[in-house]
Amino acid sequence: MSEALKRMAAEYRANAGLLLKRINELKSELARTDCKTSDWTRLRGRIMILESLYADSISTARYLENYHGGN
Repeated sequence: MSEALKRMAAEYRANAGLLLKRINELKSELARTDCKTSDWTRLRGRIMILESLYADSISTARYLENYHGGN
C-alpha cells in the first residue's frame, strides 16, 4: 500500500474515532432524556446520522487499507 493510502486510511480511522466519541456522548445524553420529548427525537436523529457517517468512515478506511491497485 502506498504511503498516501496509509495516511488517508489513518485519517478516516481518526475521524471515525471522533465520531464514535460524539455518538457515545449523545447516547449518554439520550439516556437521561425523556423519550416523550422532541429533544429525545432530535438526539436520536443526530445519533443515527453520526452512526451512518461512522460506518462510512470505517468502510472507507478498510477499503483504503486493502486496496492493491488495478494492474
